[in-house]
Formats: sequence, C-alpha cells, structure tokens
Amino acid sequence: MDTKASEADDIDVLLRTSSSGANTPTSTIITDLNEHLKSMAIRNSAPWPGSTYLIRSYNTHQVITLKEGSLVLENQAGDAGGWKWACVEKKGWLGFRNIVSGTYIGHDSSQNFRAEMRHHHAWEHFCVRPYPDGGYLILMLHGDTFWKMCEGPTGDRLVEKPFDGNSSGSPPFLDNADGWGDGVWEFVKA
Repeated sequence: MDTKASEADDIDVLLRTSSSGANTPTSTIITDLNEHLKSMAIRNSAPWPGSTYLIRSYNTHQVITLKEGSLVLENQAGDAGGWKWACVEKKGWLGFRNIVSGTYIGHDSSQNFRAEMRHHHAWEHFCVRPYPDGGYLILMLHGDTFWKMCEGPTGDRLVEKPFDGNSSGSPPFLDNADGWGDGVWEFVKA
C-alpha cells in the first residue's frame, strides 16, 4: 500500500473517531493525531547545519551507510552508527560528515561517492533541493552543471547522474528506466 495514502487514511480515521459517536475527536485522539503529525514532520526534515540525520532513499528506504570504510546502501541502519551524518555548512554549501569516522560524503572523478576525506572542500559540497512529490534531491556541481546523487544499478552503492531539471516548473527528469534509482532522498533527524 502507498505510504502517503496509508498515512492519510490513518489521519482520516483519527479525525472521524470519537467515544460518543459524534464527529468530534476526544483529547486522546488529538494527542494521537499530534504525535502522528510530529513523526511525519521528523521524517520529512529538511537538512540543516548542526543537526544529525539518517539519509535514506525516499522510495526504497535504503540507508546511506559507511560500512568497513565503504559508502554503501543498506536495508537497515544497524547499531554501529555508520548511518549517522552530521550536516555542516561551509560558504553556503552543505556537507555530510559521518559521526563515527569524521569523514565527509564526497564524489570522485568516476561518478562514484565515497566518505574518505576529513575536510569539507568542493568535492564534498552539496546543494539539497526539495522535490515536489516529497523528499529531496542531493545535488553537486560538475563544472557549471548540477548532477544528482542516485542509487546505482546494483542497488547497493551511490552514483552520480546528470540532473535534467528544467525551468518550466514541472518536476525534474527522474527516469530510472536504466536501473538507477531516481535520486530522491529523505532526511530523518537522529
């Protein structure tokens, strides 16, 4: 079932339910609704410097994790902490530093991602843009063009893919017919 539809159904049930049969929710239900809405807001947090996040694919929910020195996508976060990324800012650019290793997510000249550097320089600079249907695009510069972070065709690593945004107001090109993920990410505040 679609997660967004399920959440909407949950809210609808909470709003229609009451102990007296009337359409007025009880205080307990309002508390439940507030908790539900709060958890939705946490899941859809915009990355902000000074906060720590779990970064996961908006569609597959795979988690960006530093495992044994390699940047990989995992189905679960695990307890080693390699999935915790501190959001930092330098000259207006965002960076994501692993709280266990102290290394930053960065890209290389082969269109891959790694977390090996302990500095936040140009290859570790990111721009995060909200996606209209939910989640965020993680973008980086190649010359004067943005590229986006995507799940690789094998589903276990991160790769760069040209970003084909447009100025018409319609959502950017997110074709994943080539087997690559669509590059939409979710930031869960840790």
